[in-house]
Amino acid sequence: MSETANNMKEAFAGESQAYQRYLAFAQRAADEYMEGVYKLFQAVAASEKIHACGHVGPGEPPERCPVCYAVKRSFQKVEP
Repeated sequence: MSETANNMKEAFAGESQAYQRYLAFAQRAADEYMEGVYKLFQAVAASEKIHACGHVGPGEPPERCPVCYAVKRSFQKVEP
């Protein structure tokens, strides 16, 4: 795997984990009836989801993004 591909794979993993973590924080805030905090973590999670989508990988794009499910034609090809 090229260095670029490896970097993109690691970036995707990090952003995906952050997305899941912020969703969990949002759920905890909702469980504690903290609506403002819930909304904040939901917004941050949405931002991380967008970041993750930008790191799907070099080469041929997937049929659908594994994070946001965008279709293949939504991607731009990145050369390593």
